[in-house]
Amino acid sequence: MIASPCSGHGFKHSAAIGEALAEQVIDGKSAIDISSFRMKRFKDLIQ
Repeated sequence: MIASPCSGHGFKHSAAIGEALAEQVIDGKSAIDISSFRMKRFKDLIQ
């Protein structure tokens, strides 16, 4: 799993990102909906 808080705006959300990713690793799912951050969102851009 790879994570980055990225920009200054993303840094404000780093605690939630860390919590969601920790839940993913430990439990296999997260109570926080992170589906909008999946790599599959770029599938239409790949040719």
